[in-house]
Amino acid sequence: MTSNELIIIFTKVSTTVNNIAMTAVEEITENLTFNHIRGLWEKGLDANFIADAFKLPVKKVEAIIKRLKSSSN
Repeated sequence: MTSNELIIIFTKVSTTVNNIAMTAVEEITENLTFNHIRGLWEKGLDANFIADAFKLPVKKVEAIIKRLKSSSN
């Protein structure tokens, strides 16, 4: 193999590994956000307060609270 072929292979592998790692990080972050919102919501805080505390859109927090409510039924 030439050095150019090796560079292409390693670049593709590196990109794939990077994409997998980023997906994992995003999933972990989303799970942490969900758990934190659940905790604050269970303490009686409202969506506006939680959204402001996490600097998230209120709609996103409301959607998570909706999921929490539906899963508790």
